[in-house]
Amino acid sequence: MANSGNTFNLQKSGNELGAKTTYELFLEKEAVPVVRGFHIEDINSMELHTWARLGGRGVYRNLDGSEGVNDCYIAEIAAASRWTHRNTCSSS
Repeated sequence: MANSGNTFNLQKSGNELGAKTTYELFLEKEAVPVVRGFHIEDINSMELHTWARLGGRGVYRNLDGSEGVNDCYIAEIAAASRWTHRNTCSSS
């Protein structure tokens, strides 16, 4: 079948084409390491990194096998500090 001058816009999901998801782009913008794995052996031994947005230290933790539904972060908040966390959920 010949293309009659029409442009076909065949799209596959971003992961099939190697494109980054919106979540992956967000993680890059955060500039905080992401630790992946099936479980956390010892949460107290996880290496935390400076996290400018939160004004503290932390790391993202993405659990393999959960298809992205159990991702979380671990943050350390120093005593008497001002944590700049902003709630990203709304209840409207």
